[in-house]
Amino acid sequence: MVKAVHRLEPVATSVSHRRTAHRAGGRRGRDVAKCLAHFGLLRGPRRHRDAAGPSAAHDNRAVRVRAALESLGPVFSAFGIYVSSRPDLLPANVCLELGAIADRGEVTPITAVKEVIQREIGRSCEEVFLALEPTPFESRLIFQSHRAELRGGEVVTVRVVHPELGESLERDVELLLLLEDAFESEDWDHLPIESLVADFRDAFEQQMDCVQQAEALQLMAQDADDLEILKVQAVLGDLSAAKMLTIEPLSGIDVDNLIACSGEPQPGICTNSDLQSGRGGFDLDNLASRLCLVWLRQALLGHTFPVDPRLSNIAILPDKQVAFTGGGFVSLPPTARTNLWDYLIATSVEDPDKACTCLLKEMREEKRAEADALQNRFRQVVPFRDGGWDGFDTSSSMPERLFLHWRLANACGYQPKPHLVSFYRGLFQVASTAHWLAPGSDSFLKGLEDLRLVALLENLRDMMTLSQLRDSLGRYAAMMPDLPKRFDEALTMAAEGSPQLKLRLTETAGEKQKNSSAVVTALLLVLAAVAAWSHALGAAAPGGQKVTAITFLFFGALLVRAVSGWR
Repeated sequence: MVKAVHRLEPVATSVSHRRTAHRAGGRRGRDVAKCLAHFGLLRGPRRHRDAAGPSAAHDNRAVRVRAALESLGPVFSAFGIYVSSRPDLLPANVCLELGAIADRGEVTPITAVKEVIQREIGRSCEEVFLALEPTPFESRLIFQSHRAELRGGEVVTVRVVHPELGESLERDVELLLLLEDAFESEDWDHLPIESLVADFRDAFEQQMDCVQQAEALQLMAQDADDLEILKVQAVLGDLSAAKMLTIEPLSGIDVDNLIACSGEPQPGICTNSDLQSGRGGFDLDNLASRLCLVWLRQALLGHTFPVDPRLSNIAILPDKQVAFTGGGFVSLPPTARTNLWDYLIATSVEDPDKACTCLLKEMREEKRAEADALQNRFRQVVPFRDGGWDGFDTSSSMPERLFLHWRLANACGYQPKPHLVSFYRGLFQVASTAHWLAPGSDSFLKGLEDLRLVALLENLRDMMTLSQLRDSLGRYAAMMPDLPKRFDEALTMAAEGSPQLKLRLTETAGEKQKNSSAVVTALLLVLAAVAAWSHALGAAAPGGQKVTAITFLFFGALLVRAVSGWR
């Protein structure tokens, strides 16, 4: 197991945090402390659970922490969800337990919703909407969503941030420091509670800012033009503001509805009525790897990527497109993309030395950091022995190796840079979602392998843009009707074992040179067509990218042989 790092200062610091929180929180602070004591999560004379506290069946500390956070309101629940996405600080099984905190909030009355809308866009609901459903179809910790119809008849989704949430954040954010005792355990690393609360506040405020959400969706929509399996909801900019977001509705199914939820989720089982009636027909193994592919593509090659791809924040459309419907969005610096790409590839091929080197480029060195010791520990990682998806199976999947790398780096004195924290969070949550869908498969590794093919095809398409061929297209258009005959002759010669693959031409030397160039251009056009075809086939079929890659290589080989024969 990865051992927790215990320092000498936490006890004194914890006392200071409690005093600060109590002074700042007043009655609310006392209520929080009472709740934590009720669940046996405080030190001192009130550390033991009272008679009305959780039963012996809930002696698991992670279960008690989760229950306490859920009972303390939206800010504490959101903090628990945030911490659940930090496997660099907590064991994966603890993160999974905290990640089960429900993203549900109390419904804001429709009168308050209308006030928010009028304040945000300067127009009343009656001026903008022909109809606005008074009851939201979902109410999350941060926002709630209503179906609405515009004056022009267009159906939209109106997402409104709970108006009281800002006040709740200001009241409770300091009280989160009281949770330091709750997260103290021999099997857990010591949490840097102050910096963790500060990071959480930044992430929480970003999710409350609908302007940032709108900008991120518009950026990601540019990527969807090149990746058909990604669906991005269109944003109505004139009806969106800081606390209100108006977007197109989705006809898809949330991923959490694809998983049976009788008590705890049962991995790999679909109970959604659409699927049971045969209208969905989802292959969960394929869906899991496709989800990882889309997220990795956005993180490493796209404009922006989702930081919170939880079960409830992902929708699958009838044509099997993937849509990220909630949470924050961030972008990686160009150098970080390169380093993290190399890090993931090195991990996938089990090259621990290179993986360690690439990861450390994106980390800050704290006092007494030990690079050599970390590299040695990377070499010795054994996921099923050192801890991973505890409670699932004993496989050595790629995500398990990554999570152990991150905790080892933390234990050796390295801290992730802010953008790396976002990458950690998103990767852990998308890998967790994929694991729920297909627990017996290394979906993340499959997604990474598919991404390598997608990146290759995108690079080939970039090399063969229409602008590069536009000037030659008209000049060589007359050559196209004769192209099938030329291919037939070339393939016949190849089948007969001819030592020289060349076209049988009877023209004069000048005409031969001209038509030879024409055939080369025609072959380039065929390759460009195959590259464009791969865009559609890759989205429609699980193995589409592989089929088109093979096709592309075949025609590329013909081109090389033809060119070499004409020299």
